[in-house]
Amino acid sequence: MQTRGVTNYLSNEDKTDFKEILNVIGEAGKQSMWKISDVDCFGEASEVLHQISDETEKISGEDFYNIVSGVYQIIEGYFEAYKLNETESWILIRSIRGYEFDIETKDEKLLKDIRNSFKDVRDLVY
Repeated sequence: MQTRGVTNYLSNEDKTDFKEILNVIGEAGKQSMWKISDVDCFGEASEVLHQISDETEKISGEDFYNIVSGVYQIIEGYFEAYKLNETESWILIRSIRGYEFDIETKDEKLLKDIRNSFKDVRDLVY
């Protein structure tokens, strides 16, 4: 199956943020291991997320979701989720300029859920 993706664009009246994207991903994200890199963010837990990004080690989905709950805004970053005992990520999220999120996955149902959950979602152009 081919990887497909969407870009979720945020607007001024749209209250969407990274946490809401994680909520749509749900339990699958919490049960994954996450690799985080090149993060720029603001908030109470931003220092922790920066440190994890710098160390480039995977963390549990539960820990990742908890840390992100203490982040006000993610400006940039790469977030890859891996199912346990797998070497290829099942989802990649790129935060761009704080108002665009590229989301790539082979999970067609998840892409549909993302399209249905947010206002301005467009197919990613490869």
